[in-house]
Amino acid sequence: MVRTAVVEPRAIILSLVERDLAAMRQAILSAPEKADAVEVRLDAIPHADPGLLFEGSPRPLIATCRRKGDGGFYSGSESKRREILFGAVKAGATWLDVEHGSGAQDLAGLLSDHPAIGVILSHHDTRRMPGTFASLYRAMARVKGVKAIKIIGTARTPSD
Repeated sequence: MVRTAVVEPRAIILSLVERDLAAMRQAILSAPEKADAVEVRLDAIPHADPGLLFEGSPRPLIATCRRKGDGGFYSGSESKRREILFGAVKAGATWLDVEHGSGAQDLAGLLSDHPAIGVILSHHDTRRMPGTFASLYRAMARVKGVKAIKIIGTARTPSD
């Protein structure tokens, strides 16, 4: 599955959710030139070696590993998930996307000593639109080491 999201006005991010290692690798290598970066959903293939997966990528990589509760596939321990994300950094990911309120959020502070690695702090509400957008944004903006904030809601009606 390939989804494209446009983040105005600055970037087109190609989000890859492939459950097959070969398919994920091929999708990374064939990312279109229009994509400014590629988000690799490691929760879809948590046992993959990011070093092999990321090698030769033509685009900057954003690594994420979403828990089931955040709309992802990952159901392992939080310490293992952090290990997966650190492995992605070592393998060449230039951004990490971590969920607000998760243990992985601590990675933002830990990576603040590594200015080349960007941390995107995300909030995903798979049931509705965030009701308190401004206060949520302010809380997320206070997290040390965060370079970008992403808030995703689920529209249920046209007015959402």
